[in-house]
Amino acid sequence: MSKVQQLIEQPKHRNSLGYVIMQRGIGVGAEDAMIVWGIKPDGTRLFIDEARRGRADHLRCECGADLIARKGDVRAHHFAHASGAAQCCKEAHLHALSKFAADALKRLSKVRIPRIPGKPEITGLADAIPEVFGDFGGVRIVRGSGDVRRELCILLAIKRAKCPPGKERFEQAGISAMVVDLSQFRNSPDGRIADAIAFAADRSWLYNSRNPESKAISHTDPGGPPKSSRRTRGHSRGSPPTLHVPDVESLAAAAGDQAASSMDQTRPGSSDNQVDWSSLSPAELKKRLFGDRFGD
Repeated sequence: MSKVQQLIEQPKHRNSLGYVIMQRGIGVGAEDAMIVWGIKPDGTRLFIDEARRGRADHLRCECGADLIARKGDVRAHHFAHASGAAQCCKEAHLHALSKFAADALKRLSKVRIPRIPGKPEITGLADAIPEVFGDFGGVRIVRGSGDVRRELCILLAIKRAKCPPGKERFEQAGISAMVVDLSQFRNSPDGRIADAIAFAADRSWLYNSRNPESKAISHTDPGGPPKSSRRTRGHSRGSPPTLHVPDVESLAAAAGDQAASSMDQTRPGSSDNQVDWSSLSPAELKKRLFGDRFGD
C-alpha cells in the first residue's frame, strides 16, 4: 500500500473541540462534536490521539464517567462513556471548548473586541479563566493590572441556532460580555480556531458596562475588521481571515510520517502572530502552538 493510500484510508482527525477537521479547514461538517479529552488519575488531560485503545489509561470524563477510547480504522477517534452511551457528552464538550479558549487567549495575550467608535479594537489581557455560561462554553478574561482591573466575559457560539443568555445577568453584575461566533471555524485545525477566537471570527456585544448603549456590531459591518485581524492576503472581502496553519496533509508531508502523528502539531495558541507557519517543522509547530504538554 502506498503512502498516499495510507493517508486516504486513515480515519479523519478531530480538533480539540471534538469536531472532525475538514480538508479545507473551514466550514461546517456533518458530524457532531465527540469527546476528545480524558482526565487521567493524576488530574492532567490526555488527548484522544495519545490515548491507548479501550480503558488502558483509566481515564474519566468531565462529568465523572469512566471513558473508553474508540480508535477504530474507519470513524474519527473519540472517547465514549464506559456505559456505552454519551459519546457527545455536553459537559465534556463545553469544558473542552472553555479550556481550549482560555489557553489560546493566555498564549496570545490579546483579543479583539466588538467595535465601539473611537475605541481601540485590540485589548490586552492579564488572565483568562475557563467558564461555562449555561449552554455556552466561554472565558472570563481580566484586563488591566493593579487596582485598575476589569473583567470581560466571552461566550463562544458553536451553533448559530443557539441563543445566548440574556444580558440581564451581566448587567446586574456590571460585567461586560460579548459573543464570538465560531460556527464557521468549528471544523478547522486548532491553530485556526485559536486565531478565530482571538481575532478573526465575528463578534458582538451582549452587554458593555462602560458603553451600555453599544449595539451588537460584528466585523462584517461597514468599516470592516481592523488591519491587525487580517492574517492572510488575497482572501475575498467578507471571508474569514486565517493564519497560515498547514492542514493534515501538509504536516504529514513535512514530517515524513502518517497524518495521525502530524495532528499533534496543531494544538491551540501562539505567542507570535506573525510567524510563517508553513516554514516550521512539525516539532517546532507543536512547541509554538501548545507548549511541551497538553495542559492541565
